[in-house]
This record gives sequence, structure tokens and C-alpha cells, in this order.
Amino acid sequence: MIRPRFPPVGYKVIKTIFSERLLLSHPPETIVRTVTEGQFLGKRHDISAAGFKPTSSTRLIVVGGGSVNNTLLNLISNVFGVDVYRASSANAAARGAALLAFAGVNGVQRMEELRTEYELVSKTNPELYHTYCGMRENYVDLQKEYLYSSLHKE
Repeated sequence: MIRPRFPPVGYKVIKTIFSERLLLSHPPETIVRTVTEGQFLGKRHDISAAGFKPTSSTRLIVVGGGSVNNTLLNLISNVFGVDVYRASSANAAARGAALLAFAGVNGVQRMEELRTEYELVSKTNPELYHTYCGMRENYVDLQKEYLYSSLHKE
């Protein structure tokens, strides 16, 4: 689920960045994409800070309603720098919860028998990944600057 990290601060950031003039000068789809990219760049930063480093064997598996939106999946693939897979079964999230319960009762070894098949839905575009890496650095700098200034107001 995509949510602002700091609701009161996030509201002020959006209100500051997307002033009435800016909203009128850009089409709605551009603003939606900008907010969505910002959310994914924030998630990418969070997992990088936690030690995530994508490798050639890293796979990101998506489930749920957003998994049918190819534009969103391409964005995820290019921001995170990994290929994105979608579970082939319609109820993959519920199945995953059931598999975890099964593993808790029967052990992890037998869980492999029930593994869901996945289909590749988006491959990383190296050029776009490089672009998003630069954007992520800018995102982190802006976030630090904004949080610092909001904590040190007079």
C-alpha cells in the first residue's frame, strides 16, 4: 500500500510543491505520475537503507489489484532495478497467507510443493533505472532538507 510516510509533513510538501499555479500548468496524469514516482523512490530508499541491493537473480513479485497495471509494473521495475513478476493465480495474496500458515504447521520443506507459478511482466530498462537512481539521490537530499527545516523552525 502506498501511503505518505509523514501524513502532516507529506500534506504540507504536496501543498507546497503543487501550488495552484503548478496544478494548472501540468496535466493531471503528469501530477499523478510524479506523486507515484515519489512514493516508489521513497520505498526504494527505505529498502536500500535497510540493506537491499538488487542482483541479477533478484525478483520482485506483485499481487493484488495493482498487478494488472502494466504502466505501474514498468515503473516499479525501473525504480527498483529488478524484473517484476506477477503471480499466475488470481488469489495470490490469499494463497500466500495460506502457504505461510501451512509452512508454520508442516515445515518449510513441504511448502515448495505448493509454490505458485509466476510470469515475467516487466524487465528493467537500464537507461531508466540509471535515471531513477539519480532521481532517488535528489529525493533523499530534498527529504533531508525538508525534514531538517521542519524540525528546526524558529
